[in-house]
Amino acid sequence: MTNREDEWQNNFFSGWCNNPINCLLGCFLPQCSFAIAKSKFDGSDCCFNCICFSNSPLLVRNYIRQGYGIHGRVGCGDFCLSACCPNCAATQLLNEVDTRGPKIVSISNERDGPFLAPEKEYSCSGDIIDCCCVIANLNLEYAGLYSTLMSVPMWVAYGSNICQVKHITRKLYGIGGNDCYDDCITPTLCFMICNCCYHYKMVSKVRAEVHHRGNPPIFQRIQAVNTGPSAVQPQYIPVASASNAYVYQDIRKVYP
Repeated sequence: MTNREDEWQNNFFSGWCNNPINCLLGCFLPQCSFAIAKSKFDGSDCCFNCICFSNSPLLVRNYIRQGYGIHGRVGCGDFCLSACCPNCAATQLLNEVDTRGPKIVSISNERDGPFLAPEKEYSCSGDIIDCCCVIANLNLEYAGLYSTLMSVPMWVAYGSNICQVKHITRKLYGIGGNDCYDDCITPTLCFMICNCCYHYKMVSKVRAEVHHRGNPPIFQRIQAVNTGPSAVQPQYIPVASASNAYVYQDIRKVYP
């Protein structure tokens, strides 16, 4: 264990004995373990995470690591560790969220946390050329939006889908909604019936929301300038959004 907030509180290899239940889950059910860790982190529905995020250990590890403000690299850290030893990565995440606790408060009612971007900015009839180009390149659009939301390289986000993009948007901005119905069932059904208008509207809606609110870093860091013995350690504090949900923004303010 370490007391530094910007480092992992649970070691990647030696944390197996910290919690026997987490150890068994990580060993025999690593995919479910990633889903459970994400649910504990942001209060999202575990069934939704099992369906939409259990096969994306890289995204889950990066999401939680950034949320807690833990230093690390995407390639040599998140990607290699979650790909080479998903059992250890899943166990570490479970132990970490148990140690630190939840970071994001989920809102189930969209009236308490609405989208703020005006509807005219993502209307299907607003720009027919943009609509056609987005529909022809949906995978790139999803990857680009996820990359912007999470501040990760495009290759990390490539392969993300509309369910993940919409869900992460809601969580980071404190937008209300039901995880299973709004983020999974509706987009999936619309995809199955080839409802291109829905997908374009959703992509444009997320794009407009990012433009309206600004990029949503996950944590806020306040750090002292001096590096002597009396230096204040970095602190990670919640920032109340307009919807009273707690999200974590990295403003990186420096106080003298």
